[in-house]
Amino acid sequence: MIVGKCCDENNKLNKERMFFVRKSLFYLWLSGSLFLITTATFAIMVLDVSSPRKDTLIRDRDVAHEIKNTGKNIIKEMNRYMSKIEMNTVPKTEPSVETMVTEKPDIIPKPTMPVPPESEIITESYSPWFKGD
Repeated sequence: MIVGKCCDENNKLNKERMFFVRKSLFYLWLSGSLFLITTATFAIMVLDVSSPRKDTLIRDRDVAHEIKNTGKNIIKEMNRYMSKIEMNTVPKTEPSVETMVTEKPDIIPKPTMPVPPESEIITESYSPWFKGD
């Protein structure tokens, strides 16, 4: 009698589990099919904004205006900075011969190593093939 009750309870739990598994599979197939439908609609209707075949319909004028103003401000700042540099520079004069002679050169030449010879003939071990008279 106890075994029968356990079997009935086990069958009841298995049926509930199978119901929830089937329900979850139904929702999984439903969401997958809806995803495929939306993907196909997106691809067929060319809803991608970055598509080269389609003009962008949404235009934010405030952002475009700010970008233009930023570019103009950068140009103004560059011009002002360049004019400050030009005003602060001292006109260059050519140095006299005396200063060129007394001043040390900016670049000190680095000593170079001698170039080794490419070939060397040692007469002690040299034996010619043909000996003359």
